[in-house]
Amino acid sequence: MTSPENIARVNLISNPSFKTNATGWTGTGSATVARVTSDYVFGGACLQITKANTTNSGAVISSRVAVTQSSSYAVSAYIKIPAAEQSGSIRIKVDWYTALSGGSLITSTTSELVTLDPGSDWVRIGKVGTAPATAVAALVSVIQPTAGTNLKKFLIDGVLFEQASQIKIYTDDFSQGYETTTVRTSLTPLPPPIFTGMKLNADVQLGDIVFNTIDENGVVWVVTDISGWWEHPDPEMQDVRRGWGDGSYDVRGRWAARDIVLEGVFLPPDQSYVQAARNKLIEATSLVYSNAWLYVDEVPTKAARVRLSGKPSIRTVNPRGRTEFSIGLRAPNPIKYAWNWEQQDGYYTTTIPGANTSTSESGTRTITNDGNINVHAIFEITGPLVGPGSIYNAATGEELTIIQPLRAATSKTVTNKALTNNIATLTTSAAHGFLAGDSVTVAITDAVFNGTFTILSTPTTATFTYSKVNANISSAATSGTASIPVDVLEIDTYEQEVAFNGSTEDTRSMLDTLIDWLVLAPGDNEITFTDDGDATAAANMVVYYRSGWIG
Repeated sequence: MTSPENIARVNLISNPSFKTNATGWTGTGSATVARVTSDYVFGGACLQITKANTTNSGAVISSRVAVTQSSSYAVSAYIKIPAAEQSGSIRIKVDWYTALSGGSLITSTTSELVTLDPGSDWVRIGKVGTAPATAVAALVSVIQPTAGTNLKKFLIDGVLFEQASQIKIYTDDFSQGYETTTVRTSLTPLPPPIFTGMKLNADVQLGDIVFNTIDENGVVWVVTDISGWWEHPDPEMQDVRRGWGDGSYDVRGRWAARDIVLEGVFLPPDQSYVQAARNKLIEATSLVYSNAWLYVDEVPTKAARVRLSGKPSIRTVNPRGRTEFSIGLRAPNPIKYAWNWEQQDGYYTTTIPGANTSTSESGTRTITNDGNINVHAIFEITGPLVGPGSIYNAATGEELTIIQPLRAATSKTVTNKALTNNIATLTTSAAHGFLAGDSVTVAITDAVFNGTFTILSTPTTATFTYSKVNANISSAATSGTASIPVDVLEIDTYEQEVAFNGSTEDTRSMLDTLIDWLVLAPGDNEITFTDDGDATAAANMVVYYRSGWIG
C-alpha cells in the first residue's frame, strides 16, 4: 500500500509517507491538522486535531478510497484527549460515494459516540458497515459532532479501514515485497529464499505485543507454534470405584486450566536492536502479578486470559541477533472466547426489555453461542423492578430469580438542613426511600451542602446523612432537591457475584437462595426477562456474553 490516500491496513501517521507532515489528512469543520511526536499508540507520531467551535469538527482523509459494492468494511481509530484540553464525544464516520471524485453522497456509516475526559488513555473506536450497492468510494473522517471550544485539541492514531466483517487487531500493513525483503535481510547470511513469500498477518497478540508482523524498528516477530491452543485442555476425571463390583461409577468430570506454550523467534535488522526487542518481549511476558489476554485471529478472533506457567526461555542464537523464545502460559479459564473488538472487554451485547403487556413486549430475545461449550454471561438489570424478577433460558431450563426490588431514579424535596461535626443531615418532605451507600446529588439553596455524596445513614425514613467537611450549621429550613440515580443490579454467573449499584458488599441476598447460575448453551438460547410483580414492567436488561470453544 504505497499510496498515502489508501488507508486499508495502513497507519496514516506512522507510515513512512507521513514522517514529516500530516499529508493525506485535512481538517473538516474548520479544524486544523498537525503531526506531533509527543504522544502516539503506534510508530512515533500521531495526528493532533485543533478544533473549531463548530459541529463536526475534526479530520478527514484527503482522497476517497475505492471500495467493492455490497461488501463489509471495518473502520477503526485510536483517539485521546490530552490533559488540559476539553472533554468531548468523538466518533468515526464513513461516507459512501458513487465515484472516486465528484459523484454524489449515498449514505454514511457512523460509530457510537465515545466520550473522553482530558488526560484519558487511548481508546479505540470503530464500526463495521456495508458498502451500498451503488458505492464506488469511501471517505473516512474522525469528528466531534457537537460544537466544542475553539482551539481545543484531540489526538488520532492507528486508523484502519479494510474489507472485513469484524474489527481486527491493528497492525501496519506492509507490501508482500517489503515483508519478503525484510525477512531475507534478517536471515542473512543464511541461504535465501528460506522465508520467501512469507505472509505476516499480525494474527497473534499477547497483551500489547503483536506477533507475525514487523514492528516500527524493522524487527520481524514470528510465532511458530501455539501448543495447547487448538486442542482440548487436560480433563480431570475422578475415578470412583464400584465397591466390590467391576469398573467405576460414571462420574462427571471437569476441564483443567489450559496450558499453552507460545513459541517463536524475533529477527532484528542487526544486533544493535536485540536488547530493545528482548526488553519488549520480557515486559509483555512478565505475567506474574498481572494477567493479559492472548488473542489468536481465527474466524472469529478468539481470546483467553493468561498468566505465566513457568520461566520463559529467550535465547539469542546467532551473531546477527536472531532470538528464539518459548513462553509457557496458563489460562485458568480454559474456554477460548470470541472477541468483539468494538466493545470493551470483548463482549457482545443483547438488550432485553422486561415483558410488558401494555406494549406487547414479550421480554424474550435469542442469544446465539457460536461455540462448542457452555459459557457464562453477565446480566445487567436497570430498574425500576417491583419484583420478584426472573431470567429464564429455555435452551437449558435454567432460571435465576431476583427477590429484591430495584428503584427508579428518585428526586425528593428537601425541607431542612443541619451540619454538625462534618456530618450533614437533610430532611425530606416525605419518606425518601434512600439507602446507606447510595450516591445522592444535593441541590438546595445553601451551596455548602450541594454536590454528589455517598449516603452514610438514614436515621429516619425522611432524613439522611453524608460527610461534609465544614463549620457547623444550625438546623434550619431550606428548599431544593436530593436525587438518586436508578438502581442497577449486575449478575456475573461465572464469578457467581452480584453487584448492586457498583457494590458487592452483602448483595448475594438480592437473589433467591436456590438459583441457577445461567449458562448459554452452544447454539440458540431463548432468554426471557420478566418482572413478576408488574405486568407492565419498565425494567431493562443487557446481557454481556462471548461465544466459547473448548478446542
